[in-house]
Amino acid sequence: MVTRADDVRTLIGKFRLYYVDIESAFNDGVPVHDVFDTYAETFEIYQALFDADSIEPRERVLRLLEYEVHELNVLILDRLEILPAFRGSRLGLAVMKAIIRRFSAGVGLVAIKPFPLQFEHEPTDEREREWRAALRLTDLPRVERLATTKLCAYYQRLGFVRLRGTPFMVRSVSTRIPEFDERPT
Repeated sequence: MVTRADDVRTLIGKFRLYYVDIESAFNDGVPVHDVFDTYAETFEIYQALFDADSIEPRERVLRLLEYEVHELNVLILDRLEILPAFRGSRLGLAVMKAIIRRFSAGVGLVAIKPFPLQFEHEPTDEREREWRAALRLTDLPRVERLATTKLCAYYQRLGFVRLRGTPFMVRSVSTRIPEFDERPT
């Protein structure tokens, strides 16, 4: 990476994502179940999106996305953490949109689990505790159901839809990402 002297960078937050390469796993004879079973976060999504031993999403997922899933791979946006100074200006939406555009090559669908971070267990790692303190999660709403509903509405602005009966939201990569002020079509 080349950095010029006048290149100013500002930390606004962090994100974590998983790119699940189902196509390569299938071609190499690795069961899809095994690929998702690498992490608890990804396995939970596998159970919601796929039937056992299938490389195709469940019929109900395909129906929800109007059969606009044309690739096998899945992008899982696991975390998005925005520092307080940068909240409230839809920067989180801009980051998510950029992440989807940057990392969705070969992906059929994107999945997220909208879970407000203020309800997570305290980390044991000192560095993570300091980061959580910087996020000022205690300033955020304390009613989990209300906070989750608000987060879901936020993600709907990018075209994510709730997968009923699960804690997840999904969107097809084949559909246009709405502008922030637009309602998804």
